[in-house]
Amino acid sequence: MASDTRQPVRVLQVIRPAVGGMKRHMLQLAAGLAPCGFQMEIACPGDADIVHDALELNIPVHPVPIVGPLHPVRDPLAIRALAEVIRERRPAIVHAHGFKAALIARLAARLSGRVPVVVTVHNPVLYRDMSRFARWRHVAVERWLTGMTARIITVSDSLRAELVGEYGIPGRLVTTVHNGLDLSPFLISTDRGAMRARYGIPADALVFGIAARFAPQKAMDVLVAAAGPVLERYSNAWLLLGGDGPLLETVKTQARKLRVRDRIVFS
Repeated sequence: MASDTRQPVRVLQVIRPAVGGMKRHMLQLAAGLAPCGFQMEIACPGDADIVHDALELNIPVHPVPIVGPLHPVRDPLAIRALAEVIRERRPAIVHAHGFKAALIARLAARLSGRVPVVVTVHNPVLYRDMSRFARWRHVAVERWLTGMTARIITVSDSLRAELVGEYGIPGRLVTTVHNGLDLSPFLISTDRGAMRARYGIPADALVFGIAARFAPQKAMDVLVAAAGPVLERYSNAWLLLGGDGPLLETVKTQARKLRVRDRIVFS
């Protein structure tokens, strides 16, 4: 039988400084596709948290100075640096994660020779407190960049509906692919009584819980606001919130103002 001499398909993953779900998703994707004939490489800031994890998985990393917010000076530098990586590595596909990385990646790909770019949208960007001008600017830029995009992947149907409905992006370009998760870490048996005792929760209490990053797109403040009336009505109900992030202290302050604050626990 003849051996398979096909060369692996090189895919360059592009990501801004990221922690939490986006980082885990990209690493799982890179590690999972490697045995399937894909050669995965990553372009990200050299000091990003993801670099150490990628190198442990033997995934090559190319430093590109991508910053989170829009920046009139650093963004053009990042586009130029990424274009150089694309020209040198010649990937078959550039796969960008998140809106900022997608902005840099699509312009860099166009600058370096029209390499196909796939974008994964992990969360909404049109937040409740965003000004009308900021919303208009973001939608206008994204519509313009659509012509440089081979495919957009959304991790939920609601995100797809937002891109098609609010951004006006053609539905044929947008596909929902739900994140795959390794559930084995969550199937480990634990002493539920000990866990409740750890957080001061009664053994017979009805506990609602969520583990997430305290960031605007997770809307943990909305969850706490909605939980207030529920906990007031049901005296046996508790809310357990696990995670960290830039809005953790803000949400804690919000919870302390509620009459049911003693039954809202942070882990």
